[in-house]
Amino acid sequence: MRLPIARLGAVLAVSATLIALSSPMALASSGPRMYSSGQVGYAATGAQFTGAEIGVRLPAASQYAAEVGQVAISLQLWGRHSVVDLTLEACTDHTCRPGGTPESLRYRLNISVYSRYTQALICSTTASSPSQRCDNGFTGWNSARFKPGTSVLLSLDYNYAGPDIVAGANQFNAAVPVNPIGTVTQARIVMQFGATPFSQALYHRPGKTMLLATLGTFWSELNLASGRTAYIGSSLFMRHEITMTRTGAAASGEATASGVYDSGAFFRVYLDH
Repeated sequence: MRLPIARLGAVLAVSATLIALSSPMALASSGPRMYSSGQVGYAATGAQFTGAEIGVRLPAASQYAAEVGQVAISLQLWGRHSVVDLTLEACTDHTCRPGGTPESLRYRLNISVYSRYTQALICSTTASSPSQRCDNGFTGWNSARFKPGTSVLLSLDYNYAGPDIVAGANQFNAAVPVNPIGTVTQARIVMQFGATPFSQALYHRPGKTMLLATLGTFWSELNLASGRTAYIGSSLFMRHEITMTRTGAAASGEATASGVYDSGAFFRVYLDH
């Protein structure tokens, strides 16, 4: 289990060299495409996962106010019983609905745990109701804010023995005790536009395809129970592209991901016209 602040400086310092010198590797087999009504990116299956990390330069969410109401970078662990969702999210205006007047709002952190069966919220670090509030154990977590353009290393780990969740975003860290969520057989690195991993995003198609963000701008990996770590394009598991559509079923994409590149560590997210 690693906290991101210990690695961020070193990762930023050597990332350009690592990318330039990376040798070709066997990329994972592409599994069936997945569809979602509120998120886009990649899922990994075919292994037991313990965590995920992603580096990203936060986009200015306000420039997409006409198309979406909110933008979130999300790391997700899908266990047998529960889904853990770590988000760094910002609204595009004060209403958090598409079509509003653009406002440059800062990103905030949230950890949410949902029932995989019912999709109901179990707890969240930002829940308004005390009965649904995860005890995050760190006072700075809920007040943390990140400006657009900031480079952030986001991490999410599940401690099976605890059981608890440990998350980090640069110098901010949180630990959340949870009931056992079951063996994690799926991990996701996505952009999320709905309020939850299961929500339908409110979306207005742009007049042309728009690049939203590059995920993995200085680091990305998935952590396996075997102790190994690997990029989303690794041959240690199967990767699935997640396309956002209006219904969450096969249809014309509203948001799509590029193929993985640079040894499978990076991909881009687009809003489609």
